[in-house]
Amino acid sequence: MPPGDIDICASATWTTDGVTVAGGRGMGSDLNQLSYPRGAFVDDTGAIYITDDNLRVTKWEHGATTGLMVAGFGGQGSGNDQFEYHLHNLAVNAEGTMFICDKGNERVVRWEKNARSGIIVRIRSQQQPRAEI
Repeated sequence: MPPGDIDICASATWTTDGVTVAGGRGMGSDLNQLSYPRGAFVDDTGAIYITDDNLRVTKWEHGATTGLMVAGFGGQGSGNDQFEYHLHNLAVNAEGTMFICDKGNERVVRWEKNARSGIIVRIRSQQQPRAEI
């Protein structure tokens, strides 16, 4: 499949009315709010992981009205429990391990399920080109 294409079955249909599945309580930092969501990943159970400008990752189970913070417990910064500026893409594997692009710190962080901090798996140096997952 060419980059940028989406693999959707040819007979897929959508309703004309959207349904809010995360946030929806205005912009903010409470766990029922989002601030400029930038990245999302849907796992095999239908849970949605969202990065936003609160420098965190929240997980929204199907039907939830409040998200669960699963990464970004340390606020803004460069520590292993912190992110800087805008979080963008993320991916989650079958074991629940997240791989998070921390654009402000120019790194990719591996965050194990239920961990309080992540492990840096890639950091950009001046000689390396920028990369995103």
